[in-house]
Amino acid sequence: MIAVGYSNGANIAGSLLFHYQDVLNGAILHHPMVPIRNIDLPDLAGGKGFNYCWTK
Repeated sequence: MIAVGYSNGANIAGSLLFHYQDVLNGAILHHPMVPIRNIDLPDLAGGKGFNYCWTK
């Protein structure tokens, strides 16, 4: 399963990747924020993902 999320949906998908890295095959995250700080992040190298943010 590949998660696609915008804003809060991207935060939820990102949190899933951080806590349960094997639950998703990939993610497309539009304008996410860092959901949790000061934690050890899993090694997501080799995973499929796209993170999109823009500024005005």
